[in-house]
Amino acid sequence: IKEIGKVENMPKMEGRQMVMMIGPAK
Repeated sequence: IKEIGKVENMPKMEGRQMVMMIGPAK
């Protein structure tokens, strides 16, 4: 949950990159 909040605070470009890294990691 903490990571998702950070992604929302980050710009869409950075958030998308983080989601891509967290997505496959799951």
